[in-house]
This record gives sequence, C-alpha cells and structure tokens, in this order.
Amino acid sequence: MPAEEVQASLPTQPGARRSAELALARGAETKKRILQSATELASREGLEALTIGKMAEALEMSKAGLFAHFGSKEELQLATVNAARKVFIAKAVAPALQADAGLPRLAALCEQLPDSELKTALSRIAFQHRR
Repeated sequence: MPAEEVQASLPTQPGARRSAELALARGAETKKRILQSATELASREGLEALTIGKMAEALEMSKAGLFAHFGSKEELQLATVNAARKVFIAKAVAPALQADAGLPRLAALCEQLPDSELKTALSRIAFQHRR
C-alpha cells in the first residue's frame, strides 16, 4: 500500500492517530529485524532453508506474527533476496562506483566482495589487465 494511502487510512483523532502511527513504526522495525535475520540465515544455509517456522523460532516470534509480515514462504524469500540486493549495492557496488570506469572499477568491486570463486575469477581478470 502506498504511503499516501496508509496516511489517509489512519484515524483522525490525535490520540488514536498517534497509536496507529506507533503501531506502523513498530511493524516496520519488526519487518526490518526479520529481514536482517533472514538475510543472515539465507547466507549461511541457502534460500531453501528460509521458512516461516525457522524464522519464527530464530526471532522468538509466533508463526502467525511472522506470517502477518510475509504471507508465504515465497514472499519471505523474495523480500530477503531484495534486502540482500540492497545491502550488496550499498556495501559493494556504491563504493566501487567511486573508482574510475573500467578495470579500476572492477578491481574496486572485487575488493568489496566476500571471498568466493567469483571474487577470485574477477580479481584475476582485473589485476591481469592492470599490468
């Protein structure tokens, strides 16, 4: 639901409106906490290991409480992939974009990547062409 629709749907009395705003803020913070934990779990165990039940247990929430934020395992997984993408862009891509275009940028991106076969292969390409 767009932010404008959410704001329009809030109660008009100041006390009731404030309570509704606090509930929305708590819900957003809970969802953020869920996605942080889900991203960590998926990084360690893979996306298929990410389930409503496993997340509810890890966060000491009820399955119903977690289900209120994500209507299905698939929605939780998609939201987790999107959250991980945002983290990757912020922590790896954005800093690399400060480097000059071409191989210097590729090298800068490689420096930001966690150790992996991809990092090794890209680093080899970038550093071979630097010489």
